[in-house]
Amino acid sequence: MNKNIIASHFKMSNANLFTISESIHKNISPQEIITLCKNTLLCEDIVFLESINGSEYSYYYDSAYALSKINAIQYLKNIHFFKKNMPFSFYVKNKDQPLNIDNNYLILEIDNTHISQKIFIFIKGNFIKRHIVYNKNFSVFMGLLKLYFANRAYSQKNIIDNIKADPLYKQLAQQAPVLINIISPDLKFTLWNQECERLLGWKHSELQQADNQLLSLFTNLTDYNKVKNYFLSRPEKSTLTELTPICKDGSMLTTLWTSIQLPDYSYINIGINVTEQRKSEQILQKRANTDNLTQCLNRVAIFDQLETSLKTCKNSQIGFCVFLLDIDHFKIVNDTWGHMIGDKALQHFCHILQLNKKQKVHIGRFGGEEFLLILETSYENEAIAFDEQIRASLASHPLYEGKNKIELNYSGGFVMVKDGQCSKNLLLSDVDHALYHAKEQGRGRTLQAHTSY
Repeated sequence: MNKNIIASHFKMSNANLFTISESIHKNISPQEIITLCKNTLLCEDIVFLESINGSEYSYYYDSAYALSKINAIQYLKNIHFFKKNMPFSFYVKNKDQPLNIDNNYLILEIDNTHISQKIFIFIKGNFIKRHIVYNKNFSVFMGLLKLYFANRAYSQKNIIDNIKADPLYKQLAQQAPVLINIISPDLKFTLWNQECERLLGWKHSELQQADNQLLSLFTNLTDYNKVKNYFLSRPEKSTLTELTPICKDGSMLTTLWTSIQLPDYSYINIGINVTEQRKSEQILQKRANTDNLTQCLNRVAIFDQLETSLKTCKNSQIGFCVFLLDIDHFKIVNDTWGHMIGDKALQHFCHILQLNKKQKVHIGRFGGEEFLLILETSYENEAIAFDEQIRASLASHPLYEGKNKIELNYSGGFVMVKDGQCSKNLLLSDVDHALYHAKEQGRGRTLQAHTSY
């Protein structure tokens, strides 16, 4: 077959090879290398299997439909020989026909013997013939891949070797003002720096004596399984992960971690303590959602909760009831006792509402002397009983100013939501109309809206 014709099946001019070389030297991920290879070879799919020092294969792919790791390993077991062709060896599963996208693969082996590294590449396509591997530019391309995997293994190996062997790097890791540890494939800590010991309270020697070192830090089984499964799955790419390990004294630390996989499948983990930052964020979030005077939810926060309740109701059919309550004749309280006492009246009313939180209920200040309540229930009789309980609490716990008793009452409206097929604005309009009719009928009562959703 004419080699020029073969070369036309893929984009491998000298300029293109230079571009590939530049990309490979940027230390991009194996998944990005796969995309680069697919665009260059114009093939259907590519999978990498990598083994270092005879360890279990690392599996790299970029498509949900790629050849599975199990099938790739099975293919390797069925191959009795690879045809030698430097800098790689190759095997064509169907040697007489062009490869197709169903079950035929060109399987290549790159062997970096000096670092005991083997890489197997599975290429799937409907145009490639075994003669492709004799093309000069294809050989150069495979040489670039061989260099990429060798550099990657060396760079990772140098990290672990420097930290474990070089006194300077080991001292830097030990004394760094961030959390640094190394966890082995059997989930044991082979390095545990001074910051880990200071913040978490555990000495390295104490962890080494534990039957399950990871469980010492994550006593909650959900957290433990999350962390364990993360390391056992051997992710190639690491993202920032928030974890809450348990300190030796039983307190909890909030931390942010990133991990780097090493050639022996250990992970070097680097973390920072964000406990105080998270506490500050929670305080700020609470302040942003809280009405300063009454300490219940503010208008924005109760509206957000209403949207959440509607969404939950639509998805899981958890019904709820919306109340709108308005303190009766509140202007008289202000005019008679002054606005300072008026503020106390609002605080007292909200306190009474908080007393009746045996059921799941969210309480927010709608505006002025109006309050919006969201009660989780699908039954009208439970909503009515809840309203009666509030009125009973108001009657038995009046507001006093000195020896003067200030009795408070309210008018209210409520609407039932059972499947969530409505908007927030429609709910608010209906419950507001129910409140209006309650006031029209003499106040001191709560009426249900004519429509439920």
